[in-house]
Amino acid sequence: QKEAIERELGFPLEWDVMEGRRTSRMAIYKRDTDCMNEADWPAQHAWFIDKLEAFRACFQPRVAQLSAFAAAISAQH
Repeated sequence: QKEAIERELGFPLEWDVMEGRRTSRMAIYKRDTDCMNEADWPAQHAWFIDKLEAFRACFQPRVAQLSAFAAAISAQH
């Protein structure tokens, strides 16, 4: 689903597949900023909020589907 997720988000992610584990990591980093520059904090916070809202819109339905699937599996056992 990598391509579909990135298309829906509107920006690329960094994908870290953790070999031998059931988890993986997806992330986006704002590398062109100085987190100690208080004058830039409003722009940094706006960037963070924008990305956070995109993540929620993209992943909330996916998590809900996983929860429904897990509940259906539990009900069968």
